[in-house]
Parts: sequence; structure tokens; C-alpha cells
Amino acid sequence: MSKTAALKAHAVAADRVDLSWEAPAEAHEHRVYRSLAPRPPAAGDNDWIAAVREPRLADRHLEAGRRYHYLVESLDAHGRIAQRCRTETETPPAGLRLERAGSRLTVRGDAFTVAWDMAHGGEIVEIRQYDGDSWLRLNSDAPPTVPGMVVRGVRGGTFPVRNYRARRVVVERCEREEMRFSFEVALPGLTIGFRYILFREGVLFCELTMPQRRLSRGRTQGVAAERAMTTLDGYTFEMGLRVNPALLRTRAAWGYKTRDYGETRVGLAATAQARDARRLFAMGMLDYGVNPDGGFTNHAEFFIEDSPPEGAASRFGGDGRGGFAFEWRFTGKSLRKMFFLPWDMGFFRTRWGLCLGASRKGPSGRVPFSRQDSLIGARILHTGPGQGVPPDARRRWPYNVPPADLIERQYAGLPSNAHVRDAARQGANVIVVHQGWMRSGGSNCEPPADYIPRNPRDLRRFVAACRRHGIRVGLYMRGVEKHAFFQPYFEEFLRRDIDGLYVDWNSPFTLGQQNCSPLHFSALACYLFVRALRERVGDGGFLISHSGMSPTMLAFAPFDAYLPGEWRTQKQEFHASPERALLHGFASCIATNPIYSRTFATPRAAAFNAGLGFHPHVGLPCGAPLNRRHHMAGVWKILSAAPVERATLYNNLNENFRASVPSRRSLHTTTYRISRDQVLLLTANLGPRGGGEIRLNMAGLGLTGSYAVTELRAQPGGPLVRRARGVTSDGVIRLPTLDRYAYIGHRLQRLPARRGARRPCIMPAV
Repeated sequence: MSKTAALKAHAVAADRVDLSWEAPAEAHEHRVYRSLAPRPPAAGDNDWIAAVREPRLADRHLEAGRRYHYLVESLDAHGRIAQRCRTETETPPAGLRLERAGSRLTVRGDAFTVAWDMAHGGEIVEIRQYDGDSWLRLNSDAPPTVPGMVVRGVRGGTFPVRNYRARRVVVERCEREEMRFSFEVALPGLTIGFRYILFREGVLFCELTMPQRRLSRGRTQGVAAERAMTTLDGYTFEMGLRVNPALLRTRAAWGYKTRDYGETRVGLAATAQARDARRLFAMGMLDYGVNPDGGFTNHAEFFIEDSPPEGAASRFGGDGRGGFAFEWRFTGKSLRKMFFLPWDMGFFRTRWGLCLGASRKGPSGRVPFSRQDSLIGARILHTGPGQGVPPDARRRWPYNVPPADLIERQYAGLPSNAHVRDAARQGANVIVVHQGWMRSGGSNCEPPADYIPRNPRDLRRFVAACRRHGIRVGLYMRGVEKHAFFQPYFEEFLRRDIDGLYVDWNSPFTLGQQNCSPLHFSALACYLFVRALRERVGDGGFLISHSGMSPTMLAFAPFDAYLPGEWRTQKQEFHASPERALLHGFASCIATNPIYSRTFATPRAAAFNAGLGFHPHVGLPCGAPLNRRHHMAGVWKILSAAPVERATLYNNLNENFRASVPSRRSLHTTTYRISRDQVLLLTANLGPRGGGEIRLNMAGLGLTGSYAVTELRAQPGGPLVRRARGVTSDGVIRLPTLDRYAYIGHRLQRLPARRGARRPCIMPAV
């Protein structure tokens, strides 16, 4: 007769519940069953989610805000039930959640948590990020708060904000999309105001103000500006973020911006420093990962909107004690030269902020929003009717896009219906149309583009042809031309929640176009704009960002993919190693989508893309068919063998959950989990020639029973070759000998369970 025992369930994330239970001494394996409330799970094939040897399981692929019932049966060596245990639990809702306990205020997101303590000046006492497997503390305990603001008097006296209690706490907005709250801290002779805004993507802003007087009703200007300025002249201010040293011990890289925004430095050692009061911009970024066999799994950015040209200093890098810090110091007297200084109204203000990134892994509805990627498994073509200008006309019109009377080669139309059909047969499922679709393509505001179709009938014909073949369409726009936002893309041509936008020059550091100067950049204004673009395309639509040499998560957070490649360092190092590819591609906080050029159109690049789950652009000339031997043709054919657009994607380098374990370090596998019935693996050999095997984490992926294995091979210009490779129930896939930069696919299809057959034991949960 079976016994009963306690079954514990802990909701680790919105899509994950960890189970644990006491195992009887005679237990040989444990079968786990799950069902949605109100129906309890039955010990049947439909509810069976895992068989494990150890008394624990991380149950993934759940829906946010749902109640689940669990049943665990522990079996002895003869298949008899020795113990049963049941429980139920609920996953957290998607988006932001506010919790208040005593003096602490905590905001929880899908992949980040931030906690404030009003007893310690309302400063942040904890920042945590989720890496797909564990929650990691970002901030250090020394100092114990963020931003660790310290005010010093010129004539003596040091006043850490954390030593004073916050007052007048007001929660202005509490929604899943956005949180807003504010408070004040009174120091001797000075009052500082803090107003926080948090977004579900993991972006946080803090407006820092120092009000010196209250305006009477109806007044718009103060009368004691000089007196207020003199008050702050006697102070210096320090603030920043010091990183938990434990995050730097395995893998860490950082970068920063200079005031001319000319180059982003990345990949510097955690012991290096950048310190230059005149050249250094107040923005730094950090990528880190804690698994020795993994890559960069988390991304963080720290920035300040306004910084005086003199009397301020930023320092990023190693702190000399094994730690890492972003620091900003300024004197009260230097605030007189700030970009935004309404002293006539009696206060000073700036904003600082954080971006907390998590890798993208699935389409809308399958993963929490902060992990969303609407371009999973995309096969992207990039096309656009060009405009030719004779050399002598350049002397009269130096800009990129000239008036119509100087154009030598007129608009010849978008790809024909036959070319669209040919692209679909080769596996394309997304086509991006560059600026030539517009009547005036512009040149980054000089002159501005008009975003009016050159030939509306031809654009509608092209979109209809793509729709017939299941191809999504993205139109070109620029992040520096905000009037483009108001054009009727989806009202007249595209479909919201399906199609998308390709946003070029998408960076808050684009000089002159985002209200950016050596003293200021409008971080919040830029972010509200790119966030509005997500609302424009819908959660199911797609956004591709191209920012050239100034990539930031601040501009990427609402996007599905980032297109790197124009920057010199990216071209030189992007395929130097898998870790470099993830670092330069910002793959720890967004999907990566390498640019189409000769540098990234090689067999080596195809292998990197296959093994790391990247989806680069391929060129489709207008008036010509797609080259059937392009470098990604073989990868496209393998991806087309299963509906990977609906899959959840796993890669061991940007998420610490091990979906698959290769027998050799040079083997890299991207796992596309479409459902518990179907999985597609794409494995690339990025090292010396050899064979090996891939062992799937069956329990972690929620795969139960036996699976028919089909090997998939394809080369550019050749057909897709399928070969049956038997059946696996333990998740082991044996690989043939692969040349360097060769790749191979495997499709796993679940076999129906035989009635009365004893289910096999699956590998232990990892």
C-alpha cells in the first residue's frame, strides 16, 4: 500500500515552479504529473510531465498567473507505487508587482527584482536578476545601498542619504506595465526628492531633484534663484552602483561611452578602469555570467541624463578590491552649467537609471514579456529599391538622398510575386524593405524622410504576395525621425501583431537627433519613444533595431532583435569566439541579428548562427531572384523542417538552464522546444573535426516517453536530406563526424505511448 508525503512547490519565476519531496527508501524513480486547476492531475499520459531519479524537479514552460495541481508517484524497482504526494500552487502574474512590508518596498518583474528601504533614505537595498536558472544579486554590500548617495559640505560634514528616513512616500501608479512612486529625504539644510519610474522590460529611471522653495499658486517663476544656487555651492555629491564581486569571478565584460559617442569600448577586464572627467560620458554597461561552461547571461546599464561639463567626474571599472563600480561625482557649483537648470523656479534636477536585461527566448504568449522574442527561428531577407545619383550631381547635393530630378535610376519596384514565391520556397519567412519604399528616403533628418510610399499600389501588391506565402513584412524607419511614428503603416499596409518595423539609427546617443549633447541626453524621452513603437507593432509584431556603433539596452529593451555589424570592432571580433559573438551582439539582453555583408556571409558565420540561434539578414536584390547558394541556405532548410516560429529557444551560452549537454566544448546546440511532442536541435561544430553526442535535459524540457529521431542535413544550393536515426527515450543524440564549421539538425517527434507499457525512466533533472 502506498504512503503519502508532503510535496513542496515554489514559484521561482512566472513560467517556472520548483518541486521537492521526501523520497521513500525503496524509490527507484519518480513520475510527476501536472494539470491546470480545477481538475486534479491523473496518472495518465496527458498529464505526465517528467520521470526523475532525484526527489526534485524544476517545472518550466508554465503560464503566468495560473494555478497548477501536481501529483508525484514514487515507484520501486518493480514498478509498484511506494508513495504518492500532491500539492497545488500558483505562478506569479506577468509584468510588475508591488509589495510593501514594513519600511521596505519591493517591485518584482519577470526577470528582475528591486527593493527599497524607506528607513535607509529610500535607497535601493537589493537588485536581483534572473539568468534562466538562478536569481543573482547585482549590487554589492559595500556600500549597502544604491545609488549610495553621499552629500559632503565644503566646510565639513558628511551626510549619507541612507542614514536618514524617507518621508512623504506616494505611489502614483501601480500597473503591470509601469510603476511610479516618489518620496523626499531631508538632510541638514537640504531636501532631496526622488521619483522612480519602472517598466516591465527591466528599465528603471530615478528623477533626482533638490527643491529649494515651494511656488505659490499661479506662480511660474521663483524670485530667489541666486540664493538657491548659492545654497548648493557649498556641497559636493557622490553616487553610483557597486557590483557584487561574486558576479565577476567567472565571466564579465564591460563598456562605456565617451562624450563624442564615437566608439563603444567593450570586453575590458573587470580590473581595468576608465576615468576621464572631460571625455567620459556618464553611462556604463556590464555583461556577466556565473557558469564556467556558459557565457554572458545578464546585462546591466547605469546612466545619468545630465552632467556638467566641468566639476564632475565619472569612473567605471575595477575598484582595486576585486569589485567593480560605476561612480559619478559633481560639485554644487558646477551645477550652474548644467543643460537643464531651471533655477528661476528654485530647483535642480537630473535623472539616473538602470537597465536590467535578460536573454530573449520565445514568442508572445509563451514566455514573460521581458524574455519575449517575436523572431524566433526567423529567416530574414532584406531588400529595397535603390536610388542612383551620378557623380557630378553629388557636388550639387552632398546628402545621401537627393531631389527627384537628380536621381539617375528611378524606382523599379519591389520584388516581384515570382521572386517572393521563390524566396518562400527557400524558407524565407520575413522580408524587411529598406528606405527605398518611400517617396523621399531622407538622410537621418538631413533631409528628413517623408515615409510616404513611392508607389502605394506596388507596396500593397508586394505585401499581399508575402501574405500568401506566410511571410511577414517589416518597413524601414529611423529612430531619429520621430514623425515616422505617426505614419499609417498598419492602418494601410501591414498587420499589427504580425508584421513589424526595422528601426535604423536607434540609439539615445545619436547626436542632435535625440536631444543629445555632451551635457545631456534624453534617456527617458528616447525610451518612451521606442516603447511606443512596441505598442505600434503589437506584442506579436516584431521590432529590429540597428544602431551602428552606439548600441544600448536602453534603446533595445522593447525590441526583439538587434542588428550589429557596421562597427569596426564587431567586424573584427564578432566570430572570434562564441562568447565574443554574444557580447558584441548584446545577446544577454536581446536576440542578435547580424548584418548582411561579406564579413558575415561565410560558412563560418553560418555555423555560428546555427549553433548560437542567431538569424541574420540575407540580401534579396530587387528585380533578381534570391541566390540559392547564400551562406544561410542550408540552415534555413533545416529550420523550415519544423514550426520553430512557435518554439521556446534555449542556448547554453546566454541562459544558465542546461537544455542540452554536449560531449565536446566545440559543439554548440540551439534547442527549439516547440511542444512536448516536437523539438528541433541545430548543432554546429565550431572546433576541430570530430563526432560526439548531445544529451538533452528531458526532465527540464518537459519531454516524456519515446521520441523518433530524424537527422536533417542541408548545404547551400542542395536539398534537405532526412534520415531516420532510431528512437530515444533518454535524450541521447549521437552525432556523426562533423567538419569544422559544419552543422546538423535533429527533429524529435514524440511517439504515442503503448497502452499497458511501462514508461521508461528519464535522465535525472539537472
